[in-house]
Amino acid sequence: MNTVEEVTEEVFRISQVGSGLGGKQRTQSQVTFQLDTGAECNLLSPKDYQRVTGDVDLKQVNRCSHKFIKTYTNEPYKIMGLTELPIWCHGKRDVLLFNITEDDLAPLLSYSTCIDLGLVTINDCDSTVASNSNGLEPTPGVV
Repeated sequence: MNTVEEVTEEVFRISQVGSGLGGKQRTQSQVTFQLDTGAECNLLSPKDYQRVTGDVDLKQVNRCSHKFIKTYTNEPYKIMGLTELPIWCHGKRDVLLFNITEDDLAPLLSYSTCIDLGLVTINDCDSTVASNSNGLEPTPGVV
């Protein structure tokens, strides 16, 4: 069984990830992810992918030859391929799409993944008014 445990506000750990290869399951394999709300995709290094899945030959990675990502500092990194991995969060099973990098970059969960898994919430303080100083009717949604 795969499990996910929240570690701190900044990291997210996936543990006991099954490889999906022949039903074998690897235990005690964990990857600590950075929650990157500026990222547009989930990233996993080949080393971390191999460790948690046991797929040392990267056979379950759909290879691509011309895909790159750029960091916020505009540094390009080559993507070797894509793969889906199952995770469990808050008792719910999900499958995440990961870009496998050619470099040993830190594992990242993207903005949309963070939102979808409930790891990050967006609180728009401009849409809520704490009090109505003009004596008008209360603003909808304000308690």
